[in-house]
Amino acid sequence: MSEVFLMNLQAPEILQPEGEYQKGVAALKKEASPILSNAQSIPSVSTAEEHASAVAAGRLLQAMNKKTSEFYKPYKKRIDEMKRVVLDEEKSALDALDVEKKRLGLLIFEWEQQEQKRQQEQLQREREAAQKTAEEERLADAIALEAEGDTEGAAAMLETPAMPVPVIVQRTAPKQTRGKVQRTTYRGKVVNFRALVCACAAGKIPLDALEVNQSFVNLQANAFREGLNWPGVDVEIEVSTHFRN
Repeated sequence: MSEVFLMNLQAPEILQPEGEYQKGVAALKKEASPILSNAQSIPSVSTAEEHASAVAAGRLLQAMNKKTSEFYKPYKKRIDEMKRVVLDEEKSALDALDVEKKRLGLLIFEWEQQEQKRQQEQLQREREAAQKTAEEERLADAIALEAEGDTEGAAAMLETPAMPVPVIVQRTAPKQTRGKVQRTTYRGKVVNFRALVCACAAGKIPLDALEVNQSFVNLQANAFREGLNWPGVDVEIEVSTHFRN
């Protein structure tokens, strides 16, 4: 369905030299050229006549601005629709790959954890066996010394801790598998925003931990204007001129 939709959009035709879009762009530029020249011919406003001329030129610019926006709107909509389909297709393909990557990553992690546990258990068994063997050898040596009449040596042997041979278990899981990189990511979750703000105010953590909601501040400034009296916030006034058709 998406392929048919993309073909119906015919977006590449927009860029054809003799297409409807290019002809419309050329017509807009031709129409806007004298309007821009007229506006650019007004370097300053110092008389009532110049003021009237500037207002008239501004109204022409505003009308041309609206016409230009209306011209581009349907083409932008077509391109946005095609872009949305492409982005949806991309997301669907990437999501399917990511699902399997995460699933395999979990399986690999679980196996490695189990293998590590198995090796630790094997090492513990080997150590216990080595300890038992060392104890048996120590006892046998003590019995042999006592049989030879060396009771002091036998007593000393029994008092000496058994020293088992160090156990080395061959690691079966490779430390790093080619094509696989295990990454551990840590993220901070804010559970008490007020406490975070207080810590920033006290200088205990950087102010970068907080982000100003500039849109909210601007809305409050527009609502209260000069009456906005917030610590650390200055009201900036910007005046712009709008033209009406």
